[in-house]
Amino acid sequence: MNTLFQLAALFDAVTEIEGRKKLQKTVHILQEFGVPFGVSFGYHHYGPFSEQLQDCLQSAQHDSLICETEVPGQTPTFRFKGDSRLIGLWKLLGNESPPKWAEFATELNRKSPRELETISTLIYLEKLRGEGIGKEQIDLEFKSLKPHLEGKLDAARQTLNEFRQKYPPEKLGSLQVA
Repeated sequence: MNTLFQLAALFDAVTEIEGRKKLQKTVHILQEFGVPFGVSFGYHHYGPFSEQLQDCLQSAQHDSLICETEVPGQTPTFRFKGDSRLIGLWKLLGNESPPKWAEFATELNRKSPRELETISTLIYLEKLRGEGIGKEQIDLEFKSLKPHLEGKLDAARQTLNEFRQKYPPEKLGSLQVA
């Protein structure tokens, strides 16, 4: 249930997220910054991906707590939005104001899916390889996995460093929701 309530908090903060990839990467990045969504991520073609998150989304859609609607266009894209019942339940549990990490979620939601894929993959590789690995090794591995995003790597690293300065755990405060 924790994942569902964190998703309620996320949708309360950003209203909607356009794209499955964008939703996965947003949750991954927020979780790596301390928001306890309670899901694990593995690596897939588009970077970090959580089967648990996907299952939670599908279950919530089945229960009409999260709406997924197709956005017309060349490539099928889907827009996710928390249903008023889910947001209402979250608020009923004492969460009248958005979470302390709402500003961060909003900033992530303004990024393109490719930017989030690049940042999320960079975070994943840094965590996977640990503290002792150098930037050069991470860059080589990133370029091997994501040659099509190689040109975005430096900007993603700069953005990630800015996020780390702007949203340290002490600023985000208590990240847990009811």
